[in-house]
Amino acid sequence: MSKTYISVALRQLVRDRAQNTCEYYLMPEIAVLVPHEVDHVINECDCTSP
Repeated sequence: MSKTYISVALRQLVRDRAQNTCEYYLMPEIAVLVPHEVDHVINECDCTSP
């Protein structure tokens, strides 16, 4: 889960763009029992470690 706040409007924009499909696994949201989470909009990786 993201530590950064993601607005409702941005979440909806991402869902609409992806057509309610996971953009990583290409799994439609209707095929799973819970809604997909929008949590990779902002990179939160600690890129300082090798």
